[in-house]
Amino acid sequence: GMAGEFSDTLTFDQAHPNALTNVGFVVGFDANGTEEWFRRVAGGGEVAMGELSWEGDTLWSVGGQAGNNLLFSSPVVAIASNYPHSAFVLGFTQQGQLLAQRTIGSDHAIAATHVNARAGQILIGGAFHCQPLELSERFGGDGLLLAWEPSNAWLALLRADDQFIQYGQAVVDNAPIELRGVALDQHDRIYAVGEFNGVLVCPAIEGLVHVVGGDSVFSVAPDGLDGACDDSTYYDAITLRSRGERDAFLLKSFLRDRR
Repeated sequence: GMAGEFSDTLTFDQAHPNALTNVGFVVGFDANGTEEWFRRVAGGGEVAMGELSWEGDTLWSVGGQAGNNLLFSSPVVAIASNYPHSAFVLGFTQQGQLLAQRTIGSDHAIAATHVNARAGQILIGGAFHCQPLELSERFGGDGLLLAWEPSNAWLALLRADDQFIQYGQAVVDNAPIELRGVALDQHDRIYAVGEFNGVLVCPAIEGLVHVVGGDSVFSVAPDGLDGACDDSTYYDAITLRSRGERDAFLLKSFLRDRR
């Protein structure tokens, strides 16, 4: 499969005319690379499509939107959210029929750019501004998961069968973060890779974190992580200071009992 955005006419094996300037698409191919189905996401506001991930016979697609867009399938389905901005995940059959959808909304910009699905779970992540509000509300407080800068990173783990949010996490910095990929291994360990410039802040428990590279400090309630949470260790974090203008990071095993 493939996903992205287009304007004017997009052609694979078939031509797909378009008169709008911001239309998302998901296209499915057979084993020989022949186009089998094509779906548009458009009609409500801005849309940006992210990665794809197969799990069994289901193709999972992620993205972000402003407003509520439509998935042009048979029938046409609204990608509906109660928030002005939302990340979304869509599940398709091998024939391109919509199986499932879920949005995670906010009053500020949010998008899902990365996805990894395996063993009945879907790990998604992307960028957010200010606060991924629906994740914060899901885990019990308006002050949770705050960004330090206009663009920080978030992750969420969903059950594939009903798209229930099992877990939410923010990774923040005093400069914008670029999340480049997420992965869930066979032991349910969560991985994330990306780039940062400044001080990267990740939830941690002292003595259980091993850092390679950079200048790291374990801290309790680091400045900027304010809010309410029933997790007594929510404010404990490892802070990693960058050594260059732009450093790479690899994070393994986010704490699954942390929110």
